[in-house]
Amino acid sequence: MAFLKRYSTPGSAARLTPRRLGAWCKKQGYSGRKPADVLIERLRSAPAAASRLSETVVARLVRVQVQLVQSIRATTRTLDKAIAEAIETHPYAPLFATMPRIGNVSLGQVTGEIGPLLERAQTSEQLIAEAGVVPVTRASGKSRTVAFRFAANRRAPVA
Repeated sequence: MAFLKRYSTPGSAARLTPRRLGAWCKKQGYSGRKPADVLIERLRSAPAAASRLSETVVARLVRVQVQLVQSIRATTRTLDKAIAEAIETHPYAPLFATMPRIGNVSLGQVTGEIGPLLERAQTSEQLIAEAGVVPVTRASGKSRTVAFRFAANRRAPVA
């Protein structure tokens, strides 16, 4: 994003040299996996746009798109923090937090979908059935299939 913000058009990136690009990448914290001369070669070999827009219009459009992406990323970070804070105080979170490979966002989704089912269910079998994790066997003649129950809260098994 920082590169597009600074070099928003091919014309603005045309004056880059491998040395300047390498210094800029190092300043931005780039890992250096690809050397600067390879990156410059990729920039130079990119096809030219068949556009009638002036370079200033293209630069403005690219900057607006970069701002949109940065805004979406900031909103996502804010929502992740809000989910983490809400999960810390939820009474069912410790119960679901012991599940393997569950992070804050997944924990929030599981708590939001299965938490209300826990409040309604009288038995564990009822909870499992409402969550859609009950296998159903169907047999007809020689064929026999086993699938999960479809008449259930569809978001709960996904969570």
